[in-house]
Amino acid sequence: MDDLISHGYREEMATIKGYLPPRAKIGILSATFPVEVVDITRNWLRGPVVRASSDLSCPAMSACITQAVTVVTTEEAKLSKVCTALHA
Repeated sequence: MDDLISHGYREEMATIKGYLPPRAKIGILSATFPVEVVDITRNWLRGPVVRASSDLSCPAMSACITQAVTVVTTEEAKLSKVCTALHA
């Protein structure tokens, strides 16, 4: 999200959001939370859940991030994997 805003895509994102149904579920992912991202979050989301990582024992946050790739073959498997990851 922060990269999209920094490259001038805020208006385009708002236009796309305007085409979504009122009860659409929207997820916002951002490496950082500058004022613009917080503003969009407040305006676009209903009861947002924020998950933040701030391990002060880590000299650089990028050194504390683990990435994983999971291959799924069905929509049901994808939903299950995403839910498992979000609740970890």
